[in-house]
Amino acid sequence: SYPSEEEAIIAVKNLEKVDKMVFQGRKTDTFGNPLKLATMHWPWGAGMFATSLGPHDACFVAGASWKKNSGLMCELAEEL
Repeated sequence: SYPSEEEAIIAVKNLEKVDKMVFQGRKTDTFGNPLKLATMHWPWGAGMFATSLGPHDACFVAGASWKKNSGLMCELAEEL
């Protein structure tokens, strides 16, 4: 999912910076900017989940976070 890919990119970029700082002894990037680690954040879309409940039913949660019971759930059901 997109949120996990976004966090993975930040983590990999931080690993690359740590490698340059620790093992190569560099203090700046190619353009002379100081090397510093990026902070992690709650990415856009991380709190949205769609779950199938069968061929005709589903639920969708929006606005969820790391806090228990956060977010709003919408249900979609087809009458048979």
